[in-house]
Amino acid sequence: MKYEAYRYLWPPRPETKIAPTDLGVIEKMGWWGQAKMNGTCTTIYVEPGKGSVAMGRHGPDHRLDWQPGEAWEAFAATLGKGWYAFTGELLHSKGVGVRNTIVLFDLLVEDG
Repeated sequence: MKYEAYRYLWPPRPETKIAPTDLGVIEKMGWWGQAKMNGTCTTIYVEPGKGSVAMGRHGPDHRLDWQPGEAWEAFAATLGKGWYAFTGELLHSKGVGVRNTIVLFDLLVEDG
């Protein structure tokens, strides 16, 4: 699939959850998992040379209070020339401690 212009992509979601006590067995089977950080599901779209747009899990109508900072801009500058789309979590009011931090866990589009 070619991704040459912005269009919203629904982020993937697991069908079931795995108990923390089962993680060792799962890892021995060769599978990996991502810990839920109790943030807000976020999709981030990086347009080559233009900047980044963040959306919530429910699409463009979700109000997401995140502005890219210096660390994100430095990361985005290392990407290729095509579009990139990521899924992650925005850590903010739901969690304790860390604020305004994006945890990425899926790459949906790589270099278009």
